[in-house]
Amino acid sequence: MKKILLVGVLCMGLFVGCKKETKIEEPKVEIKKVMLLDEYKDITLDKIESINFIKFTEAGREDELITDKDRIRNIYNNLSELVIKGETEQACEDNTEVYEFKLTDGTSSKLEIECDWVIINNKRYLIK
Repeated sequence: MKKILLVGVLCMGLFVGCKKETKIEEPKVEIKKVMLLDEYKDITLDKIESINFIKFTEAGREDELITDKDRIRNIYNNLSELVIKGETEQACEDNTEVYEFKLTDGTSSKLEIECDWVIINNKRYLIK
């Protein structure tokens, strides 16, 4: 009887020890580059005539009109590397950059970055 009990306990120990660990998977966030989104896909380097760069800080608003092609290329390339990580409810009031693109076809479009997120259609998305 003791042998049967011992074998049963050993089998239970093996069963519990061999039990697979269940992993909880985090939800996958679709990674998208900001400049490839529908809102910005028409902004291409060859179409940018100028950028009105507006910066809001604790000190107030600062505007700069950028027409130099090298600076426009650098800004565009940097913005092209921004990737959306997911939606957020965070907000801040003292660190906002607005890029207003004036395009060669007479249209314009703007991209707003507030702290560590981009604002698209009144929603905030974390960026990296």
